[in-house]
Amino acid sequence: MSVICEGKKLKRTGFVPLFAGGGLLAAAVPVLNMSFREDLYTGQSGNPLHILLAANWQMMGMLNLFLVLIGACVLYHIEYRDCALRKMDMLPLSKPGLFFSKCLMLFGGCCGAVVLETVSLGFCIGYWFSLPDGWAAELSAHLGVSLLVLAPVVILMTAISSTCSNMWVTLGIGLLGSFVPIAAGQTDSPLILFPFSMPLEFLQGMDGERIIRLALAACAEGILFSGAAVFYQKKRGSV
Repeated sequence: MSVICEGKKLKRTGFVPLFAGGGLLAAAVPVLNMSFREDLYTGQSGNPLHILLAANWQMMGMLNLFLVLIGACVLYHIEYRDCALRKMDMLPLSKPGLFFSKCLMLFGGCCGAVVLETVSLGFCIGYWFSLPDGWAAELSAHLGVSLLVLAPVVILMTAISSTCSNMWVTLGIGLLGSFVPIAAGQTDSPLILFPFSMPLEFLQGMDGERIIRLALAACAEGILFSGAAVFYQKKRGSV
């Protein structure tokens, strides 16, 4: 029921256009890149999906991060505005339930954006390359891993947004976290397990050990952030 209520509240915001527009923008990145630099990429040998991701995923992943940051700001800004959250605290509502409903809405927006991006990658493979065997399975695996490594950031940013009545504070924290992987560069250091670094990684060309490490880190961080958020929501509700 709270998920339905959240959906009705978000209809009055720019949440849906944000993720639709952001997803289309990210999906346009490989199409435009291939349109202007077709010879550069079609002349390369190797897996077409790996070629596309190596050329475009840094930009696409960063756009996904920005969508999460802005979406998280919107989710709780509508609650803090006019002291709505304080009024809701007086009602017999589950505070952790409200939090996870907002996480679900934010993750749903991310799912829509990443699906658009995956369709775009599939279009690029079919139009500019010859379709390799198992291309659909590769795209599906990429979609699943991309959503898995986005989940910890979704939970973390929703938790930060729930603690900050000023949305600009939430946005500032998120931007600082997003620029850490840019400043450090994509290396094999433990920094790739930083929540804001993992969405910039992609499955193709990655060895099995690194894939398992990323998946386990994403699950562990998701559980950790969820537990911390539930603890905070219960403490806030008891004050």
